[in-house]
Amino acid sequence: MAETIDEFDVEGVRLPRPFKVRRLGHFGVDLEDMEAGLRFYVDDIGFRITDALNLGDIPHAAPLAAGSPDPHLYFTSHGSDHHAFLLNHRAISRNLKATDGEVTVNQLTWQVGSLREVVDGHDFLRDKGVDVVRIGRDMPGGNWHVYFRDPDGHQDELYYPTQRSSWLALAPL
Repeated sequence: MAETIDEFDVEGVRLPRPFKVRRLGHFGVDLEDMEAGLRFYVDDIGFRITDALNLGDIPHAAPLAAGSPDPHLYFTSHGSDHHAFLLNHRAISRNLKATDGEVTVNQLTWQVGSLREVVDGHDFLRDKGVDVVRIGRDMPGGNWHVYFRDPDGHQDELYYPTQRSSWLALAPL
């Protein structure tokens, strides 16, 4: 059956868009005081750090940490996922142009079921006039994604997860 402009075949199901959100992925929050934020979310709330990625150690990502007193992306989890909550300094998101400094929720992420849904979702959103920020895979261990903004400027992400069993082996439950 040929796809029409109003229907898309998503893993054998006809839908009005070329992707189906499977679950909320993770939240990212921009913090001004990383030390206090880590103490709160890790020590007080109970998330555990599964990765602390230093952007300064990644040549193409180092400029994102410019002006930030803490160049890390802190990936934290409460379960078996690599991360459910991402913490980074507000300056990193400003450098990435993920926010204008006023929005402090870094991103809302939505897991889809295939890489095709990410790629087709990108085309669909772009064709709808949605502000698409980027598509691809940014850094080691990163998911395949398309980032885009909602009408209020909040950054959203459709992603297909990259599985790395070593993450779970390194982070006790």
